[in-house]
Amino acid sequence: MLRVLVNADSNVDTVNSSPSADNDDMDTVNASPSADNDDMDTVNASPRADNGDMDTVNASPRADNGDMDTVNASPRADNGDMDTVNASPRADNGDMDTVNASPRADNGDMDTVNASPRADNGDMDTVNASPRADNGDMDTVNASPRADNGDMDTVMLVTELIMVIWIESSPRADNGDMDTVNASPRADNGDMDTVNASPRADNGDMDTVNASQRADNGDMDTVNASQRADNGDMDTVNASQRADNVIWIQ
Repeated sequence: MLRVLVNADSNVDTVNSSPSADNDDMDTVNASPSADNDDMDTVNASPRADNGDMDTVNASPRADNGDMDTVNASPRADNGDMDTVNASPRADNGDMDTVNASPRADNGDMDTVNASPRADNGDMDTVNASPRADNGDMDTVNASPRADNGDMDTVMLVTELIMVIWIESSPRADNGDMDTVNASPRADNGDMDTVNASPRADNGDMDTVNASQRADNGDMDTVNASQRADNGDMDTVNASQRADNVIWIQ
């Protein structure tokens, strides 16, 4: 994969990189803030570090960790395709076997999860959902008030359940063709599998994304976008404010 980036260091064995450094195909690296580290075996990432395809990593706040076996994620960490993870608040956890999610955590395709308030839990076998939780395609669930429960075998439905479209959207939210979504006001979410969108966030064709305010994220697999960041056609990106990242050639 060819990447059009600045300050790129490719195919090195050992490196201590400064901020905004791009480190590809490394065995061991300690990355500084805003460092992009792909295809590493062992890495301790600093804040805002992007770590993809790692076996073992301890991620600091706002770290993007994809395809990891074991990870302890700090707040606002995006963790995709992990076997075991303990997620802190506002963590996005997709395709995990076992996870204990903190408040406002988005948990998709999990076997066992105890979700805190405002958690979005999709395709789970067993879950105890707190208030304002969106639970879809579950076998057994006890839903609290304002919970949206779709395609369940056993469920105790409470107040404010919309029984036609099986989705509870907030004011002025436009939600189309989504499997599991808990949209905030004025959020436009189209063709997403799992997304927890903040106000005025436009998220299109994404698998897993935790978008901040006014972030436009298109055709991304895993992204944790900051405010006003425009990220197009990227596989893994952790964009800072007003960053325009558009050209990644596969």
